[in-house]
Amino acid sequence: MTSRLRAEAVNAHLAAIVTSSADAIKSISLEGDVISWNDGAERLFGYKANEIVGQSLGILIPDSRRHELQEKISAVARGENFRRETVRRRKDGSLIDVHIEAAPILDAQGNIVGVSTIARDITQRKRIEVELRSREAQFRSVFNNSAVGMARSGLDGRWLMVNARMSEITGFSTAELLRRRAVDLTFADDLYSDESQMQDLLDGKISSFALDKRFIRKDGSTIWVGITVSLERDNAGHPLYFLHVVRDISAHREAEQHQFFLMRELSHRSKNLLAVIQAMARQTARASNNDIDVFLDRFSQRLQGLATSHDLLVHQNWRHVLLVDLVRQQLAPFVDIDSDRLEVGGPMVAVIPEAAQALGLALHELATNAAKHGSLSAAGGRVAVTWDFVTVEGQQRLRFEWVEMGGPKVRPPTGQGFGHVVITRMAGRSLDGQVETDFAPGGLRWAISIPMSNLVLS
Repeated sequence: MTSRLRAEAVNAHLAAIVTSSADAIKSISLEGDVISWNDGAERLFGYKANEIVGQSLGILIPDSRRHELQEKISAVARGENFRRETVRRRKDGSLIDVHIEAAPILDAQGNIVGVSTIARDITQRKRIEVELRSREAQFRSVFNNSAVGMARSGLDGRWLMVNARMSEITGFSTAELLRRRAVDLTFADDLYSDESQMQDLLDGKISSFALDKRFIRKDGSTIWVGITVSLERDNAGHPLYFLHVVRDISAHREAEQHQFFLMRELSHRSKNLLAVIQAMARQTARASNNDIDVFLDRFSQRLQGLATSHDLLVHQNWRHVLLVDLVRQQLAPFVDIDSDRLEVGGPMVAVIPEAAQALGLALHELATNAAKHGSLSAAGGRVAVTWDFVTVEGQQRLRFEWVEMGGPKVRPPTGQGFGHVVITRMAGRSLDGQVETDFAPGGLRWAISIPMSNLVLS
């Protein structure tokens, strides 16, 4: 085959490639007129070759981009290649996004005589890019303005992106967080469950997971957070990064702990109360000589005395009771607390629930006995209830005294009923107090010396 025939064959082959190409391939003169136009150009722009060959390529260019034709020709005339993403107008007037590449056409002597242009439709790609930018903008808006902490971390655990709320939760600035890894913030005891579930995400066993754990804040304190973690993958399914949604649940955890404490405290107090009631019932039954009516009357009165102490505790959220209030409430059913028959005095003292319960029972028994047999049973009888702080062998104590005056002549009891047990044994044992009882002819004198540590909040 001669050189000429080989050249013709090559040219024919190249022409076939140009004709069948899916891209729009065209050539123009240095003046901008169309010289050649392939089938791809016809499909892309809508013009047939016989409609546009000889016409200016400017017919495809929107008015706002007319300068691009001369820029392209000038660049190619200087021997440069020209690439640009731009917009062109189709025959029907619609606009399309295209990627253009232009190169010089040389004659046999190497002179630039025209411009070869390849245009590729990138409308779909541009639409996807716009959609992705829109989604990214929406994500960033939600991310940055979220009321919860949000963060992206790489597969190595290093933070890639954090929002303002994340900084508030951890106490670290954005810049400080981006120099750290997720594990750097995690409390040591919580690392294992976190890491194992991260691996399950990478292995595709789960799509997300949620857990509660502790973060170590910048100031060294710990904070409970609830975290939901998911894994973002690319179109091929390869892992890209982790997305963390972080909520401050410290208040919720504190509420749970408080509820647990309340339930435990309720159980403890209920058991104590039942034990006291059981002891009251047992001692009252022994002193009632199998008389059910006597038992019911005495037991009901004692329950009422116990209930009075509990009412005071409830009003103070079961924290403490002022001793003066306890005395007045227990004696109110037996004597006018504002009359000259009753003297109540002492420093302001708030006693703990256990002490209020024990002293309340003792006061009820003392008042009951005084009303039946002692000073309050006589018209001119009086009771003085006083207390003060004392020091005994270097220990701070409270001395609490009950003194009756003006009543019938006192005789020591021949038996040991519940009332006697309460004022001589139970009060002393439950408060680790030292009890003194004097059945003086002029009136009962009862006193108890209680360590302050068993009486008031530490």
